[in-house]
Amino acid sequence: MTEAPERAELRRIKYGTVGDRLGDISLNLLPERVLADPNVQWVLSYKNLGLEAHVGSDPKQIAYQAAVQMVASLLEERLPFYKGTLFYIGRQLKISDALGKEALRLLDERNLAASVENMIAFINKAGRDSDPHLVRENIIAVSNAAADRHGRSLKQAKAWWAIWVQEVADLRETVRAFEEQAPRSADDDEFQQHPSWLRSFSSFLFVQQRPSRIRYVLRDEGVAFRDNVDPWSVTTAAVTVLLPLMFSFVASTRGFDPRWIHELQYLIRELQIEPAIRETEARLRSQYGSQNPFDEFAVGRKAATEQLVELIKENTLEDGRLSEWARAWQRTLESDGEFARPSAYEALAPERIEFAIRSADSAIKQGLVGRYSRRSPIETFPEHLQRMFEEKWVTHVGYSIFRQDLSSNRVWTVASLESLLLVVVQGLNAIGYTFVVPATDRLEALATQAEQGVLWYNLKW
Repeated sequence: MTEAPERAELRRIKYGTVGDRLGDISLNLLPERVLADPNVQWVLSYKNLGLEAHVGSDPKQIAYQAAVQMVASLLEERLPFYKGTLFYIGRQLKISDALGKEALRLLDERNLAASVENMIAFINKAGRDSDPHLVRENIIAVSNAAADRHGRSLKQAKAWWAIWVQEVADLRETVRAFEEQAPRSADDDEFQQHPSWLRSFSSFLFVQQRPSRIRYVLRDEGVAFRDNVDPWSVTTAAVTVLLPLMFSFVASTRGFDPRWIHELQYLIRELQIEPAIRETEARLRSQYGSQNPFDEFAVGRKAATEQLVELIKENTLEDGRLSEWARAWQRTLESDGEFARPSAYEALAPERIEFAIRSADSAIKQGLVGRYSRRSPIETFPEHLQRMFEEKWVTHVGYSIFRQDLSSNRVWTVASLESLLLVVVQGLNAIGYTFVVPATDRLEALATQAEQGVLWYNLKW
């Protein structure tokens, strides 16, 4: 049997009319977990912004309505693309998964024996001799090849799916923020006093105008789109012209709040640096391809290193935000959450320790992002990580254990905290850290301050 080529020379999807034809497309094409994703539900069910029109003569309201119309228009332009790519990716996810499982099921001894018997009968019917052993080996080889091929196709579709979800989630979040800033009525005092919706509006504009990573990834894999022009890049000039006009109109009115000037300055600055941001993202996209370099530093896989710090710097954009690759990695980190405060004995259960190690690793890596991660000029990097471990994780856990409002019937002691930290440190060091358990007198100081009601961010130990 001749194996099909790795990929078709040309694959086409049309997204321009998908929104009008969704009724003709079966949702059975999508795996259940994909269909249940809130981003998918948003794309499939989106109708309009759901904002009531409070149109009045006040220039601020007119400006806001212009922004609403722009958001709605741009979403109508972009969402059909996401619908089209969703069904393309979902179909490959579902088919590759099903066919891969079928290929592996064929290797089950009972199924394999039946397949050998049927194949031999077919060969004999054709008047040819057959070697049962050779037939069996060929069926196994074909099944393994099919399972491998569909496994690679499934892996590829999962990578596409992760990119699609991240991209849509970013857009959906900006729309949600803009909707939440809507005026409650035509004479909403807060709306009149402060233009808070401008920030969410500007965030939407810049996320919307950013080149689509999923489009580029699919195109590089041989997918041909109906349009040669990026469907949302053509709006850049219109937005650049419209914004200053809109805010000049607002600024010319009586009772103008100077905070609108600050917002306008913010928008102008964003417009000025947006080309540099897009250039940086294009360079990173070319450099990384479909891979995420942060995967090497997944939770519990590898300790934070100076290489991770450089990677974070490389993925910090001109406006201070993280790139899409860094944000995707950041979302996989465990949150510090609330310490459940089990008994000291229960805290050493394997399943709790496993999560505690993941939590500590996440806290350290999260701590390396942003302005609060600055390393002292006289610290070695291992010393810096030790300090991050103590400040970002040990302090939080110690405060949760010993804080005043939970001190009654407490079963924790400093010794039991040391036992917990010893096991967690061993687990962290197994993935590359070089941590030590803080000294007993320091842990006693932490416990004492927490019991005295000192807030966790004021703890000095």
